[in-house]
Amino acid sequence: MLVRRYQNRIYRLVCYTLGSKDGAEDIAQEAFLRAYQSIRGFRFKSSFFTWLYRIAVNLCLREMRRKKSLSLETGSPAPSSDDDPLDKIEKEEIVKHLHRSLDRLKEREKMVLVLREMEELSYEEISRIMDYPLGTVKSAISRAREKLRDHLMGALKGGVGHAV
Repeated sequence: MLVRRYQNRIYRLVCYTLGSKDGAEDIAQEAFLRAYQSIRGFRFKSSFFTWLYRIAVNLCLREMRRKKSLSLETGSPAPSSDDDPLDKIEKEEIVKHLHRSLDRLKEREKMVLVLREMEELSYEEISRIMDYPLGTVKSAISRAREKLRDHLMGALKGGVGHAV
């Protein structure tokens, strides 16, 4: 029942965070497996949702560090099927720029931004999931938005290779 209830949200979190569907099912499945194996340690200090998200967030952070250490570039999610090939290519380029810009953020900045903007979680939920004070979450999201905006503006002005 819990897997059915949360599987789409966990999978979506992993895809957004890693910028690719590659391996997302495995990581989402691992999150549920770890939750199952650790369920006796769940103390009801938070909701099950928050606890499960924390497990998934930790796995995503581990995977981002692993990919970074291997110097692998993250791919982009599968493009939607549009009738106009030029429109499709333009959308793919925008998605690529967005993912490259997201990848330039620090791991924790990327994670709080994904939780807020893509998962639409409240600041309070993010605070509980990340185990950060509320003020830290708000400032991290603000900083991440600013950096993302700067990276995207740099990409629009002269190419994706610009650093902030």
